Amino acid sequence: MSGIIIYKKSFFSIFMKFNLFFSDKQIQLIKKYELENQAAFVLQKFEEKEIDQSELKSEIMELIENKILRLQNQLAFDLKKTELINPFKMTSIDGWSLHQMICEMYSNTCESVILELSSQGLEQNRHFGLGKLFIAGFLNIFPEHIESHGSFENYIKAKAILFGLVKPNGYVIANESKQLAEVLKNNSSQNEPIVIKKNLDYSISPLSSTMCKNFEYRGLKSKSYFLADFEVENAIFASRIVEKYLEVNKSYDYNPQIIHRNYFSVPGRMEWVVFENEVVE
Repeated sequence: MSGIIIYKKSFFSIFMKFNLFFSDKQIQLIKKYELENQAAFVLQKFEEKEIDQSELKSEIMELIENKILRLQNQLAFDLKKTELINPFKMTSIDGWSLHQMICEMYSNTCESVILELSSQGLEQNRHFGLGKLFIAGFLNIFPEHIESHGSFENYIKAKAILFGLVKPNGYVIANESKQLAEVLKNNSSQNEPIVIKKNLDYSISPLSSTMCKNFEYRGLKSKSYFLADFEVENAIFASRIVEKYLEVNKSYDYNPQIIHRNYFSVPGRMEWVVFENEVVE
């Protein structure tokens, strides 16, 4: 490790005591985010009785949360500046390309991947060979794509293929919608869906000083950079899936409030179009 500063005592002797005061999860996160120096300073304060054990734990968690938040803000900043091009011209790419990409991710120690499995992709079995899903997210469905599936009923059945791909110990997370009951009639999963309900699980309201939307979720009041309710709904839905993954995967410590904060739009996605000075949906 580079850049170690000698401060009052030898840092080496302090590092050797990490296992006495921090959990395995905390040590894993401290190493992952390269917070050894900061954690050592906090531990030294505890040894010199400047803080008690409760304050020690609190400061370490604050270090980790602030680091995660800085990384998230940097990612958000990078995404805002970047237009991500899809060279495949389809939402669910063919199985050969998909397996190649996932193999590359695995070799780069990627632990999880989020896939968009479209109705056509599911119907054409582009997911062949992927195995079972840990979480299936169902956002919504509307009477469209009739030309591809022949009828709205066929479209629903194609979408519902997703449910059969979930592991027995997995999860189905669905956004509340008028059509959800129709879709769930075709639910072949053994898992009871977790339904996210507007005005019960979260609320959306306009901000007084801007056209953007405010929202409240799990006691967190924050603002988004979206102009329409459906944009916030989509973002909360996606974030809830990530939150559920982290909640079940016990190898991570996390603060749910960090996940649901300051939603913004990726360029070219979920945006309003302005035509002749009028906002067009």
